[in-house]
Amino acid sequence: LLESEDHYEGERKDLTGRLEALDSIVRMLELKHKNSLDHASRLEERENELKKEYSKLHERYTELFKTHMDYMERTKLLLSTASDRSEVRGRLGLNPVGRSSGE
Repeated sequence: LLESEDHYEGERKDLTGRLEALDSIVRMLELKHKNSLDHASRLEERENELKKEYSKLHERYTELFKTHMDYMERTKLLLSTASDRSEVRGRLGLNPVGRSSGE
């Protein structure tokens, strides 16, 4: 009878130790799960911030590109106008470089 009690007491201690170890593992895994959820939440927030920043940068880039194209068109127009004026002056003999100052 005492041997049985000792055997069962030893088995109970062993099982209690295993149960405590498993409880510890469960708590650790629950903590890891919570940390993973928090990390995923932070990553989603960061992703949303980056998307907003990208959108702003894309809008700014588009604005700058349009301004650049406007300047290119103006420059092209001014150069073609200046070119046309010099052609007309050349045809009419109004080239200011060849004129004298009243001599």
